[in-house]
Amino acid sequence: MAKALGVSEEGLSELALASTKQLSVAIHCAASAESEAIGLLCQGEEAADVADASLRFIVERVAAMASTMPLEQEVVVAGGLAKCKALMKHLPVLLKQDVTLLNLPEYVGAIGAAISYEGEK
Repeated sequence: MAKALGVSEEGLSELALASTKQLSVAIHCAASAESEAIGLLCQGEEAADVADASLRFIVERVAAMASTMPLEQEVVVAGGLAKCKALMKHLPVLLKQDVTLLNLPEYVGAIGAAISYEGEK
């Protein structure tokens, strides 16, 4: 999506934060995401609104998956996408729950892998 809008991944988040209109998208794969973004831009929609819609769609999918289990305790966000401010803006709203963002969330998977590897020795 960032490529379709001509921005970096970080730029996509910043662009989405400037959104002033809520659009709806239905993305099924990377190819359809790019096609949908181009189509919306051709219809005259603002790039910021398209960026926000695509990132909100990702969070809607995460929220739908999370709804299959009770979220009774604190929700902690880890992984590289946790650094995306636009995603983090939508996540607590769609989960209807506060979320905690870890420091250096992009390292959680690597730390887990290292601990797991060390335990196999």
